[in-house]
Amino acid sequence: MAITDSWVPGIDAELARTGGDLDLRRSALEGGPLVLANAHVAGNLLLTDARTSGPGEWAVLAGGLILEGGVFGERLTTQGGLRLPGAHIPSGLFLQAARLENAASR
Repeated sequence: MAITDSWVPGIDAELARTGGDLDLRRSALEGGPLVLANAHVAGNLLLTDARTSGPGEWAVLAGGLILEGGVFGERLTTQGGLRLPGAHIPSGLFLQAARLENAASR
């Protein structure tokens, strides 16, 4: 599934199943978080050059996420934290040059 070069007011994909990559490259998720709690992605999560922000403390909520690949977030920018408890990410989490901010923790 691909939502690239787009603006969306958040994505709630709790319990979702995808047959390949979840591609959000160069997209802006503003006004709501990226929710992937207990989702299953049969590929990679691609967040390169994406921006995420939620109205609360978390920009990404992905507890229990099962990926068959990795998370690629080069230059990812968040306004809010990443929450990944119990996530299965066998190929790794790659956040080169990412900027993760959580104003609630200051």
